[in-house]
Amino acid sequence: MVTSAPDSTVLICTGTGVASGAVGTVANISMTDDPGVTAVVRFLVPSGQTWIFEDLYISTTAGAGATVDPVIRIFKDGGRIMGTTPPLSNLLVSNNSRPPYSNRKFLYRGGQTIQMQMMNTIVNDTSVDSITFFVRVRIISA
Repeated sequence: MVTSAPDSTVLICTGTGVASGAVGTVANISMTDDPGVTAVVRFLVPSGQTWIFEDLYISTTAGAGATVDPVIRIFKDGGRIMGTTPPLSNLLVSNNSRPPYSNRKFLYRGGQTIQMQMMNTIVNDTSVDSITFFVRVRIISA
């Protein structure tokens, strides 16, 4: 029996802002494509697939965190910076005038890794701040 990959998936991405973190404070993002699987900071694209980022968004205003409102830096294979998003508060999915996450789409081939970091745009208060955002990915099978 031959099975094929789905046409798309959604990466669930989470991060934690450091209490009293200054502007520019960086933290790794954890990602998973299945809520039942533990999230990782380096996500391996399955062999035989090409992943293209179609959208990056928060589902509620709380997704941007209570105070940190970070930008997200997206990397390929542990080093190459693919791009940086606008502050997450601008990417609320229900906002019809929200900007795109980037001026271009990010492409990853099978065997390449995705990494992300959050970077504070606002000084965090004295509490730890959690963020949650989502990346809609189009999957092309080889």
